[in-house]
Amino acid sequence: MVRRKKQLFRSTCTIAFLLLVPFLLTGCWSSRELNRSALVAGAGFDKENEKYKMTIQILQPLKLIPKTRGQSKTATFITNETGQTVFETIRTFPHKTTRKLFWSHCQIFVIGREMAQESIPQTLDWFYRNQELRPLSFIILSKDKASDVIKAKTPLNPIAAYDVADTVKTLTDTSDAPIVHLMDFMAQVSSPVEAAYMPEMSKSEIVGTGVFLHDRLVGVLNLDESKGLLSLNGQVKSGQITVPAIKDHGKHMTVEIIDESTKKEARFKNGKPEVSYHLNYVVDIADDPYLFKHDDQTFHKIERLVEQRVKQDAVRCINKVKSYHADVIGAGEEIERQDPRIWERLVKNWEDKFPHIPIHVDVKVHVRHEGIIQGSK
Repeated sequence: MVRRKKQLFRSTCTIAFLLLVPFLLTGCWSSRELNRSALVAGAGFDKENEKYKMTIQILQPLKLIPKTRGQSKTATFITNETGQTVFETIRTFPHKTTRKLFWSHCQIFVIGREMAQESIPQTLDWFYRNQELRPLSFIILSKDKASDVIKAKTPLNPIAAYDVADTVKTLTDTSDAPIVHLMDFMAQVSSPVEAAYMPEMSKSEIVGTGVFLHDRLVGVLNLDESKGLLSLNGQVKSGQITVPAIKDHGKHMTVEIIDESTKKEARFKNGKPEVSYHLNYVVDIADDPYLFKHDDQTFHKIERLVEQRVKQDAVRCINKVKSYHADVIGAGEEIERQDPRIWERLVKNWEDKFPHIPIHVDVKVHVRHEGIIQGSK
């Protein structure tokens, strides 16, 4: 009798579960058909007659497959619209595309120079809120108009916006400028110091770094100063440093960055802060006109030369961002970490106090070896 009750109970539970499953498996209830969507690969923002001008690059998947060998076609369609707000501009695009824009494939957002001098977060707010968009899309400052970057033709990728995104990704290897995602930039401008940065491009080439204060562009760093910014923020992953050759005067040698670490330290004298940056580099000799093995004394001379070059870039960056009143090097963050009470007093009008904070830079470089031909140190 007990056994029959157990079997009946199991059967009842199984039937109830099977009846419930169809309600749990909702399927693609919120799906978007590809033939009814315009897949956006990249978007640029400019100002035109006091309105937002948005230029977008739309994927054309069928043109990614050439009909004959060697044949190539443009795999994107470029169009633009204007409006009083970003959302209004987006809603007018279907008049030209005949499809609703789909943003999940968008990899880059490009901000024109004129637009950058206004409120960038206000421009990007809709995209940051949108559930379709990936917050890991790259954000880039254009040296001129954003449409110049969106419209630029690239030889290696039929989707130009994706080629620009690949260019940004290579900054991990070159350390010429920072890599900034949409969510990174929005986090920076909403921090207590309200300072942010993003790489600057001219068409499809990285040329420096844009510096923002209170969500507006206040200046730019050149490539050397951008390297200093990366060093001070501990964001150097790889790259190269060129210095005068030791043995052959008038020529140059290059070292490859193997590892970099940054330690920040805030100290207080009579309640006034000072911030020190300790930069440590491990490098290898990449090329050198001197074709023979160096002695220890020469290694030390090379290390001093590289230290001078790294410090020079860092100091130039510090002087430049101080002139912009934009603390993009994390000095205030370190002061807050060391003494939150002092920071609470300083954070108000920090942009006026930051230029007067003493900042020191100490660099240590270790040359690991000069390659398998020359032997190890």
